[in-house]
Amino acid sequence: MSITLTNKSISTKVAAVALGVVLAAGLLFTFVTPAEAASLTESQISSIIGLLQSFGADQATINNVNSSLRGQASPGTGSTGTSGACPALTRDLQLGSSGEDVKALQMFLNSSATTQVASAGAGSPGNESTYFGGLTKAAAMKFQAANNVSPIAGYVGRITRAAIAAVCGGVVVTPPGTTPPPVATGTGLSVSTTGQPANTLAVYNAARVPFTRFTLTAGNDGDVLVNSVTVERTGLAVDANFAGVTLIDESTGMQLGIAKTLGSNHQAAVGEAFTVPRGTSKTFVVAANMGTAANVNGGETGSFDVKSINTASAIVSGSLPIRGATHTMNDTLTIGTISDIARGPLDPGNNATKEVGTTGYTFNSLRLTVGSQEDVRLYSVRWNQASSTGAADLANIVTVVDGTTYQTTVSSDGKYYSTMFPGGLLIAKGLSKEISVKGDIVSGSGRAASFVIEKNTDLYVTGETYHYGITPPADSDTSTGSIYYPGYTVTVSGGSMIFTQNTAVASQNIAVNLANQPLASFKMKIDGEPISVQQMVFDIATGSESATACSSSCTLTDITIVDENGAVVSGPKDASALSAGIFTGVTLTDTITFPIGEHIYTVRGKVGSGFGTDVTFRLTTNPASDWTTVKGQNTGNTITP
Repeated sequence: MSITLTNKSISTKVAAVALGVVLAAGLLFTFVTPAEAASLTESQISSIIGLLQSFGADQATINNVNSSLRGQASPGTGSTGTSGACPALTRDLQLGSSGEDVKALQMFLNSSATTQVASAGAGSPGNESTYFGGLTKAAAMKFQAANNVSPIAGYVGRITRAAIAAVCGGVVVTPPGTTPPPVATGTGLSVSTTGQPANTLAVYNAARVPFTRFTLTAGNDGDVLVNSVTVERTGLAVDANFAGVTLIDESTGMQLGIAKTLGSNHQAAVGEAFTVPRGTSKTFVVAANMGTAANVNGGETGSFDVKSINTASAIVSGSLPIRGATHTMNDTLTIGTISDIARGPLDPGNNATKEVGTTGYTFNSLRLTVGSQEDVRLYSVRWNQASSTGAADLANIVTVVDGTTYQTTVSSDGKYYSTMFPGGLLIAKGLSKEISVKGDIVSGSGRAASFVIEKNTDLYVTGETYHYGITPPADSDTSTGSIYYPGYTVTVSGGSMIFTQNTAVASQNIAVNLANQPLASFKMKIDGEPISVQQMVFDIATGSESATACSSSCTLTDITIVDENGAVVSGPKDASALSAGIFTGVTLTDTITFPIGEHIYTVRGKVGSGFGTDVTFRLTTNPASDWTTVKGQNTGNTITP
């Protein structure tokens, strides 16, 4: 990277720019009133903060302006009843958590210099992320210390959330572009019986045999959160006939939660947490997955009673229990089968390491082959993301069947991804279909993702002749322990960096005795996680002519590194001189955090007036040997440049 020096002056132009900065800053602080600040949009506030950064304003000034524009008090003061904005926190957060609520927490902590996550780079104002790393933990500890929260551990639990709400007056906001989580405030929920399934045969090895239908209706005073539904096996049958009991949302056909086995009291709590919106009704079906031929005792009769509706706070009214159909156990009728399940051609075939930013990656793939008894129809598949990444670390998760893409629905806990195939997908007997899951990795450095099919009944298939649900068989080549169909693990890699010269900035003439002259420019491409560099060394060569053309003022001072927005990220430092006009280099010791993505940085400085014309400056650096302490911001891992 080289720049050719000339002593041509551009002082008039610089003076004009400096005047513009003063005027802009004056307008900002003089004419933005509190009322106007309250009406500013998030985009307008971000633009103003960006303008201040480009002017080189110190961080304390930026923090004060940020708080003033948002009408906030400092979250570190311990005061209550302010008009500040609270993050929407509905769960405990800790080191390793991820999600939009983490980003909202960082935005709140950044509204005060005393609890700021970071002053620059990842986690700083305007650069908040969805990952709870070491910087967020440290900032949370500062908040806890300032607001008498004990213990000061950086764990954002019930006590800390209450302190946050007290500090900012309970005004809840969420990051731009997100939807606040539903708040279940309803006090009443009624349960009623609905037309029940007809009595029929419960055939061995059949899946999702419908037993009991019921409807839930929420009152008009608010949504109602239902945690689970307790059901009990009744009738002249034994529990061993049933491999599992499930709860089905009739409107979507989606299974809520996993299949549950019956306890010693013949009961099971089925379903995952779901919300019944105020003034509306939802109908559900209690269904059973039948045992194998050896477990189904032909001729016995069984049914399922809905015993209780378990809510967060609402009072349940209506007549319980509700009993549905009474089916006769059958071990002689032969229904359709899935004859084989195997790895599909799109399956990755082994564990892999992928960087953040990887798109369209296929996590798992399987091939279903239908037996000879009857054609079948595939209605749904339910994937379990069984590893440490969260829903916020992944995006655009879809199910692909023979090249056609279908959307997924994510469960409330962010671990299950379900796809319904409208009308079902027909698979003729003896033929196969490949089913795979793919998506994008958007965060989660140091964590892992693994999509599996947890239970064989998470593949919902029915026969076209008898219309019973079909339970796919276990496969010795794929089934592992309690997981029916495991997938290979993807480890999300820590940060990686690519350093290149920015050829868009060509060698050019620069002025002497004038600050901020371009000396070199480079690009940084960061993947995986933000990367921090503690120290950077640039070697400086001036050519043999510099010594003879040099007087006493042959200096190179005020060397800085600025980003593409003109903000200083390191420096200023002066070059170390070996002799008049001959330099050994410059060492920049400010820690720089390079954000994810590709960004351009420029090295600027001031050349002393003692140099004559046509002296050439060349700056070089080797990240592998000239940069010190290169680490991932989230994982703390050492990065090899």
